[in-house]
Amino acid sequence: MVVVIGDACADIVIRSSSASVTDAQQDFTPEVTCGGSAANTAKLLSYLGMDVAFVGSVGKDVYGSLIKETFLSAGVDIAGLVELADEFTTLVFAMVDPSGFANLKSWPKREGADLKLDSNMVDISVYNDITWLHTTGLSLIENPTRNTIFNTMEYAKSMNVPVSFDLNLRAGKINGKIDQEYSLYIRRAIGLSDYVLGSSTEEISLLDCVGNIEQAAKNLANNQRFVISRDGAEGAICTNGDKVMRTNSISSEIQDTIGAGDAFNAGFIASILEGHTISQALSWGHATASLSLQSLGTSARFARKDILDVVAMEKNKSGDL
Repeated sequence: MVVVIGDACADIVIRSSSASVTDAQQDFTPEVTCGGSAANTAKLLSYLGMDVAFVGSVGKDVYGSLIKETFLSAGVDIAGLVELADEFTTLVFAMVDPSGFANLKSWPKREGADLKLDSNMVDISVYNDITWLHTTGLSLIENPTRNTIFNTMEYAKSMNVPVSFDLNLRAGKINGKIDQEYSLYIRRAIGLSDYVLGSSTEEISLLDCVGNIEQAAKNLANNQRFVISRDGAEGAICTNGDKVMRTNSISSEIQDTIGAGDAFNAGFIASILEGHTISQALSWGHATASLSLQSLGTSARFARKDILDVVAMEKNKSGDL
């Protein structure tokens, strides 16, 4: 059982037909889907054939119901999904330009239901045979969820369960820099993780300002964990602090970039759980991200066979760590 704990929200996606997403002459038709970094990864892991449980909190509102129904449709165990009667489900407004790039803004920023998950609402020990725990930096913004995440990560480590952590620093940035206090929480989570995944320029480089992405990733790995630094079309760097592997992305026609990093995470985790090498896991990550980029929003469904088909066509030639 893979346990994913963290954020689930509703994505309000607005697509622009011109270079200016604020053009008042455009006829916008919003699309509403289940989103959130942790939620996206949980859904995709289930589509890839993993046994998945999601733990998190949403508002007892129409958007919370949408998230619940989406998880059920995806086959995700939602016994740990808490509906809070007096809280709002976080909304993420995604303004997508014609190139497919999405500019994301959330509301309420630090008061959504996903940040109200108290430790007394969570008991992952009830899940039998936990094989993996995954969470994200978006859930470390505020208490009580922050402390709940740390308690859960510490429990997983005590049980020798592999832990992966998606940096996802978006909500912790102030004027392009990471808030100092938030940075301490991120580093604590890294210390509890076996696999750390994040964007090269938007996250890895901000955490270790050495001016070199490869060295920054090696410093974060510190010979204690794998760090996967994703760099969009440029591929990815993976290091354990000693050896470094570079892999190529898979070219695709981009519909939009929403959830591509979350998709990479799901492919990578699923591959590791199937007993594959790091090299193969990176290939699965790139394949899943590629399929996500070709889909609108995060509502696309693709299966293990789809990933295998893409991987077979690409043949990653990198060596393994």
